[in-house]
Amino acid sequence: MTGAGKGRRVRVPLEEAASSLVLSTPGSSIAYVTDIKYTAPNREKAVDLARGADLFFCEAAFLQRDADHARRKHHLTAAQAGELARAAGAARLEIFHFSPKYLGEEDLLIREAEAAHRGTVDSGYGVP
Repeated sequence: MTGAGKGRRVRVPLEEAASSLVLSTPGSSIAYVTDIKYTAPNREKAVDLARGADLFFCEAAFLQRDADHARRKHHLTAAQAGELARAAGAARLEIFHFSPKYLGEEDLLIREAEAAHRGTVDSGYGVP
């Protein structure tokens, strides 16, 4: 390192220079789960994947009242997405991949996921 004035050299250990010049902050983590059937092994894998995530993107194709249909289609309900997020300790849940049958009823999916997650749930569908 060249010092200011008269070309003097100053030697500073790398660790000391780094601690002065580098700001280290914790990062954010995200998890993404889609197109899974709600089974015990899949639940365990999804919860492990999303454990402690700051943001968990999870499909919520169907309402819980249509859980049998969701199972046949290998998709999750909004309640199941919320439950996965809660079990994983995810800070925020973002649901997506809604079935077209709920067009205009996206708020029902969001409310169902919120009730299961016990926290705030967002969606990419512009629903307040």
